[in-house]
Order: sequence, then C-alpha cells, then structure tokens
Amino acid sequence: MDLFNVRDYLDEARKESNEESEIQRFYANKTIFITGASGFVGTLVLEKLLRTCKDLHKVYVLFRSSRQKNIHERLVAYFNDPVFYRMKTENPTYFTQVTCVQGDLSLDQLGLSAEDRQVIVDNTQVILHVAATVKFNEQLADAYNINVKGTKSLIHMAEHMKQLHSFVYVSTAYSNCDSKHIEEKFYDPVFSDEETVTVLQHSQRDEQAIILPHILGLFFSMAERYLNREPMIMKIYRKLFFLYKTVRYFVFNDWSFTNDNTKSLLLQLNTRDRELFDFNMASFDWHNYYSVLYRSSGVYILKAYTNKDNYYPKEMYKRKMKYIEPIDRAIIWIFWLAAVCLSYNVFRVTFLSLISYL
Repeated sequence: MDLFNVRDYLDEARKESNEESEIQRFYANKTIFITGASGFVGTLVLEKLLRTCKDLHKVYVLFRSSRQKNIHERLVAYFNDPVFYRMKTENPTYFTQVTCVQGDLSLDQLGLSAEDRQVIVDNTQVILHVAATVKFNEQLADAYNINVKGTKSLIHMAEHMKQLHSFVYVSTAYSNCDSKHIEEKFYDPVFSDEETVTVLQHSQRDEQAIILPHILGLFFSMAERYLNREPMIMKIYRKLFFLYKTVRYFVFNDWSFTNDNTKSLLLQLNTRDRELFDFNMASFDWHNYYSVLYRSSGVYILKAYTNKDNYYPKEMYKRKMKYIEPIDRAIIWIFWLAAVCLSYNVFRVTFLSLISYL
C-alpha cells in the first residue's frame, strides 16, 4: 500500500460475483432525504450512497444556515472534504444528484420553507434520519428540541409522504445505558413526552446545567495571570474536566448487546451485496485498518489535503511525523505504566482483603 496515496483499499469491493446487487436495485431512481449529513456518520452514509448507488435519482440534505456561507456555499465546501475524493472520481456527476435545503431540527417543521417542505414531501421515498446531538453534557432543553422534537417533526412530515418506502432512524448504543444488557427493541421511555415538556417548562436553564468545580483550574489560571502569561490552563482544565465528567460513566462500566437482528441482516445479503456493503466484523482486517489510520493522521490532523494535488509530500510528512512519533510512543508508555499501576493496586487491595478475611 502506498502510505501517501489518499485512496485506500479497505473498501475495495472486488467484483467476484455475477449477481445483481439488491441494495443497488432498491436505491435506483429513488429520492432520499438525509438529516445529519454534515456529521460523522451522515458524511460516511452519503459518500457510500453516491459512490456505490450511482443510479439514485436525488438526495436532499438538510443543512443549518451559517453566517459565513449560504447553504450552497456550504455544500461546495462540504464536498471538498478528502473523504469524498474517491467518490468524486467514480461518480463525477454526483453534484447533480444532491440538493441542499436549509433547515434546523430544533425548529418547528424542521425550519424548512413551505416550498422546500412540499418538494420533499411530494418526492421522498427514503428517509435517513441521522441527525442528533450526541454530546453527553448537552443542555436538556437543546437535547430535547433536537433529538425528540426534531424526530417528531420528521415523523409527522413522513406521514404525508405518499411515496415513502422506508424511514431509517439512527440511534446510539448508549440510548438505554441504564440497562446493563441492551436488546434490539424499542424501550419504554422513563418519562412520557408530556412529562418531559412539563419538566422543561418549569426549570430554568441554569438549573438544567451541571455546576462544575473549577478550584484547581482557577488556581493555575491566577498563577498565569500573576506571571503575565496567556491564560491557557483554565481553558485546558475546563475541557479536560468536562471530558472526564461526561465519559467516566461509560469508561468504568460495561454493557452487553444483543445483535441477532444485525447478524440476520448480514445473512440475508446476497454475494454481491456482501462484497459492496460488508459489515461482518469477524472478517475485519485490523492490521490494514491501523495502517490506514496511521496515514490518515497526515491527511486529516496534519491537513495533508490542502496540497493542490491532493497529495501529501513525503518530505513534509516525515518532517511532521518526526515530532509526532516520539509523542505517540510516550503516550503509549504512559498508558502501559498506568495499566501496570492499576493492576498492582487491584492486586494489592485484593490480597489485603483476602488476608484480612482469613
């Protein structure tokens, strides 16, 4: 593999079967409405569709307005992301298949204009609802407006779509994290929609937020000011503290998941669809994955794609990686040391508990 070539081969679907792809046939001449296309998952979904299902008719993507760019300028900038380089090579007419509409999930009727709403209702056959806020520390009111209210608005909109074939809703693995074992089924909510609205109406925004202690960070911030240095510690501390508070529950807990439906879906794919849309993790090549991941640090983190030829010069890559590799090794050794210390402490506590018990 050429480490400096932006195209990888992890997703090379070699045509070994003469069967027709049922998934490609389903999406042929279809009109799709996608929310959350600008997000991580939504971007990959749209890229995969435009690259492998070139015969689809139209894709409507929902973008929020921006002060810097209108939605059409945002769409052009969006497709300049290097993740679309291969797709644009294999499907050069992709831009004629994509239409951007301005909207916002948190607003009534998705913030769509009457004209855009009617066009989408009249023509959409497949909805891919990928948009959501996945911040663990999101304000309750904002999370409700986007994840609940926005989804309800889209469902109401879908009820008027006479050509609708499929409504796909993308959730997260931790939507029911209060259960240690999570099944592939609908769970009853802890609060009804009406109860949630009542709580929001009778709560002040400040009461919904978590008040965080910043004493340690404040101390270092004051020291920086005293030394006439740019106050950075407080900003870094605040981000690290938020990260710790929001992910520690998921780091220090375990869950098991039922995936019988997912495995059943895989078994129903014909040979050609398994070549094009394989999601069998048992056959995943982790060695190739990490090889591409290593190179991707140059493409995305080091902004390699800003080169006019979409090609990252080897000299520049090696010069920057000269500093990154020692840091990477240091981080790995720190994690190993932390793991050893943790194991030692666990062993010591267990051993002392056993001695005291005896």
